[in-house]
Amino acid sequence: MNRADGGNTIFTSGGGKLEKLIQATDTVAKVWSSQEIKLSTPSRQQLLSFNSYTTVIYVANADDVPVRGIKLSISAKARKPVYINGLYYVLGKSPVTVKTDAMGSVMITEVTEDINSAVFTVSTDNGLTKTDISPMDKSFQKLATLDSESALRGATLPVGIIAGGIVGSPQSAPLIASTTPGEDVAAVATNLSKLKTAYSDLGTPNTITQAAPQVQRVVPVTQFLASRSLSTFGHDIAVAAGDIFCWLKSGVSAVINVIKDIASGTWHFFASIAGKVYRAVLATVDAIVGAVEWVFKAIKTGVEDIIHFLEFLFDWDDIRRTKDVMHNVVTLYLQDKVADLGRARIAFDQHISEVEQKLNNWAGITDWSSLGAVAANPAASSTSNPAKGQTSGSQLLASHFRNHASDLSIVGNEPTLDVVQNLANDLLTALSNEGAVLSTVYTQLQNLATRFHSMTVGEALKQIAIILVDGVLSSVQVVVDALLDVLHNLASSAIGFLDTKIHIPIISGILNAIGISDISFLDLFTWIAAVGYTVVYKIAKDEAPFPDNENVKAIISATNWDTLAAIFANKPLSRSRLSTLSLPITLSSNTQEMIFISGHAIAGFISFIGDLVNTFEAEAETGTNPFSTMSAIIGIIGAASGGVADTLAPKFPVENTAVGAISKATTAIVIVSKPLFSSPVQGKLGASSSMFSKLAVNDGRATSAIVNSVLVIPALFVSGWHFYVRT
Repeated sequence: MNRADGGNTIFTSGGGKLEKLIQATDTVAKVWSSQEIKLSTPSRQQLLSFNSYTTVIYVANADDVPVRGIKLSISAKARKPVYINGLYYVLGKSPVTVKTDAMGSVMITEVTEDINSAVFTVSTDNGLTKTDISPMDKSFQKLATLDSESALRGATLPVGIIAGGIVGSPQSAPLIASTTPGEDVAAVATNLSKLKTAYSDLGTPNTITQAAPQVQRVVPVTQFLASRSLSTFGHDIAVAAGDIFCWLKSGVSAVINVIKDIASGTWHFFASIAGKVYRAVLATVDAIVGAVEWVFKAIKTGVEDIIHFLEFLFDWDDIRRTKDVMHNVVTLYLQDKVADLGRARIAFDQHISEVEQKLNNWAGITDWSSLGAVAANPAASSTSNPAKGQTSGSQLLASHFRNHASDLSIVGNEPTLDVVQNLANDLLTALSNEGAVLSTVYTQLQNLATRFHSMTVGEALKQIAIILVDGVLSSVQVVVDALLDVLHNLASSAIGFLDTKIHIPIISGILNAIGISDISFLDLFTWIAAVGYTVVYKIAKDEAPFPDNENVKAIISATNWDTLAAIFANKPLSRSRLSTLSLPITLSSNTQEMIFISGHAIAGFISFIGDLVNTFEAEAETGTNPFSTMSAIIGIIGAASGGVADTLAPKFPVENTAVGAISKATTAIVIVSKPLFSSPVQGKLGASSSMFSKLAVNDGRATSAIVNSVLVIPALFVSGWHFYVRT
């Protein structure tokens, strides 16, 4: 007996396993569950596969924006071991408290050997309002559709599952054997229909209710005479549902029936075993769902087949195409930006004076009402929740990355970056010389950020314009020119970091299983984003975002940026450019639209992953840490994904030549500068002293943060320009 909750507990050992059987003794159904006890293992050990229910709980504020750090109290009526955001917990009647992560989410993973699960009760206000979440609800609702002989015979389950999904052409098998007698199939359909009604009688399991005293009705374990409506069974023995289900697992022969007692309105599960009839009341969700397995046993359909019928599967081919598209366009975009650094400097220097004049014109606007209602509302009121639509499936790789990012290892030699010290000194000198102006702007923007959530768009635009005038962009130019000197020297080798081969537990194993032998940093994050985007898109649209057609193959096969840009512009291509592509190539508007949507969606998804990594990086002690390189690479991919979308399929592009040049140059500088300030070289970038009041001395990470903040200034102006031209 578990002294914490009075639950019956049995430990078993055999067949190389140590297991714990746990009964929910203090509930009506008294359902049993099993837990295999495992020891921690090295990160390179072969993956272990198991079935689970995974539940993601999101917390958002009144503007539907995810909120991090919110305390959730989570409990369950029965004692249940689970993983919450990758950490082991045992849930029970006494709530455990966990905080939402950077995505405003909490992920609960519960291992199961059947289709039953715990029902979680979640609260954010000390129990005043409670949300009951039943992970098995969707599973039961799908099974409940099999309430006719034709539905049962038409049901199929997938075969050849690899890494939780399908590779190649999907194969299927019937859920029930074609030779199953019709009367047996009809009996199962009838019992499923009854269980469907019984489940419906309990009400919706996923509801929000005000807390109130709960009274449980416990059926005594006694022998009694059945009511008239059940008189065909004669005398029966009342037992808990969990006990009879556990007994049936031993393989005893039983005849199963589900009957409603008309007198009391209660549904019952009957099992005739060795001449005796046993009865269990079906008054709870876990009892009804648990009964499904034994209803199917009548036609020799095991629980493993039921799970395969219900489980969510990944279409790895669709996901791989999304990954290949984004991997190639990001790679080509980065190569182009590296090659374009010289032109970026010329454009930045050539147009900065004109842009400053435009900024002064913008600063003179005091009335933004011409923008419409949006100008009078806080910016947050028009945001969209980037986590909306995300599921436990779409977060498969993202959640494993969150749990194992600290276990990531470099395979082979890590690329090195040798910064020329005198160029680094020039950059530090520029930061110091312009420090008086830029540190003031930094402080003003920092203060604005603390008030931004309560300001209207119009108020924010006025404040930003005031902050950015008076020669600020000229000071930014000095720093940018010095930064570009450093970047030009390191650009090619810096981008080479993306191709560094790595190993990360779980994720590498999953990709190995579907034929991906090794992965790089760029592979890792494009795979994570591809799963997140493709799964959500297919749920919403019932089709892959990038179909297997010539248009998509052309995008994946392009070998340089000029070729890719020509494809999207539907321009004629030379034969040398088309050596691997089929003619003719004319991208549909849908394909171009998909690049725009997917690029920004993936950039948004990557930003959430970056939020997690940046938190780890920021919390590490001063100096280098294992998260700085990952943080830099995530920043590159996120910026490049958005840049690709805006370049290949622009929406409302900047039409002013000067502003457009500054926009493109800033994007290129942001992308290429990310590796410069990762752990390999940031140690050489610590300033011994500076006039920039916020810059910590002798700390390359501090220099990185300041340079990033300086690059925000021209980017912020470009964003504001979109508002300005519409006044």
